[in-house]
Amino acid sequence: MSSDYITVLLHNDIRWLSRGKVLAHVCELHLELKTFFLQNQPHNEFATLLSDSSWTSKVSYLADIFEVLNLGMQGVDAKILSVTDKLEAFKCKIDLWQQEVETTTSIHMFPNAARADPGGVVLHDLILELLALLKQQLQHYFPSLDTSDKDWVGTFSSAEEFDWSFT
Repeated sequence: MSSDYITVLLHNDIRWLSRGKVLAHVCELHLELKTFFLQNQPHNEFATLLSDSSWTSKVSYLADIFEVLNLGMQGVDAKILSVTDKLEAFKCKIDLWQQEVETTTSIHMFPNAARADPGGVVLHDLILELLALLKQQLQHYFPSLDTSDKDWVGTFSSAEEFDWSFT
């Protein structure tokens, strides 16, 4: 196997990885994982799943969605107003993705999924269904993301940019 990864990290070394990163690593190492499990435990359920192109396509799609969600929602600089703006932008992105998938039947905006299912044969209908469900759930959990009345807070968010001289 010619993988970029030589050793398996111990649990305590990877415990801080997000679910999205774990899914992305499973997509990256799909063939290596499949080979490993088929050689060592051929009747393992995970080996069977890794051999199923439909399952790996779905995992690839989930890795893409989690990557988009995790990019701006976490971290030191994640403030409620910026995360709210990013959630609003994400809801708009879902609309654009739905239109694109419906009109062109392309899933190119999900790179891992597009590699796992090049023609979108397996994932096309599922992606449309899951995007609609995701949008519905976001609307349910975050019904009002309007922060226009709190825009004034942003002017105080960075003290370095403010001119503190009183002359």
